[in-house]
Amino acid sequence: MWCMRWIYVGQTGRWLETRIGEHEKDCRDEKEKCGLSQHVIETGLRMKFEEAEILLNENNDSKRMFLEAVKIEEFHNSINVQTDSRSIRTFYCKILNQITEREDERGRLDQHNNA
Repeated sequence: MWCMRWIYVGQTGRWLETRIGEHEKDCRDEKEKCGLSQHVIETGLRMKFEEAEILLNENNDSKRMFLEAVKIEEFHNSINVQTDSRSIRTFYCKILNQITEREDERGRLDQHNNA
């Protein structure tokens, strides 16, 4: 869901309309239950609930929560306040760094062998 230049990523095993209704009610009742309602309450800005869209479909709860954390990391303008995505970022950054280092080393070896 978008708010001017900010985005909120959420997951649910229920109908999208049901979850959006809960978010709208939390904002209306000023209940800071998640990053979305906190953002609306703190800034006074309005979320564009009508523009909400499903990014991925996953029936498995664990996989869905993991994918949510990954998507939160993809959007640098996220208003999500979850911290579990940080551990994912740290884990994957280490893996990506290792892959990059290996590719760099292969490139140096190829250059050396072709010289």
